[in-house]
Amino acid sequence: MKKGTIGQDYVPTNACIFHVDGIPRAITCTTTGDLEQEIVSPDMPDNTSRSAGVTRPIEFDITVPMHHIYEIELLDLWHEQCLDLVSPLAYRTCVMTYTSHFGQMVLTVPLENTHISKRKLPGTDASNDGEMAVVTYTLKCDTVGKIIPIPNAG
Repeated sequence: MKKGTIGQDYVPTNACIFHVDGIPRAITCTTTGDLEQEIVSPDMPDNTSRSAGVTRPIEFDITVPMHHIYEIELLDLWHEQCLDLVSPLAYRTCVMTYTSHFGQMVLTVPLENTHISKRKLPGTDASNDGEMAVVTYTLKCDTVGKIIPIPNAG
């Protein structure tokens, strides 16, 4: 393989399956935000930096087509559960499964203690060409779990 080239069966950015514990089907996301996990690193008196051994909470957005009514209903039910201070269903494990260009599952990424922190309904604009309306959910999770490669995936 030449330097600077990628194989044919790569993982494209539009090939992610999003699962939420307690939701009986995968959520169709048109976009998912980056999962940036940062280790807390306090500055020491000698001007060095050390790991605190913990990570900061992660915040990311997902967008779901507004016409996927069943998925919107399920996410809105979860959103309501997140408003309840004592609901055991507010915090869930989510799993992002990435698939290759040829549709083969490559790896999964668990997101621990995830909850919905914000929901944004789209505005309207009569001057556009009829773009697809999406509902944006902002999710927060405590940590991104260990990336799990799927055997025989390339």
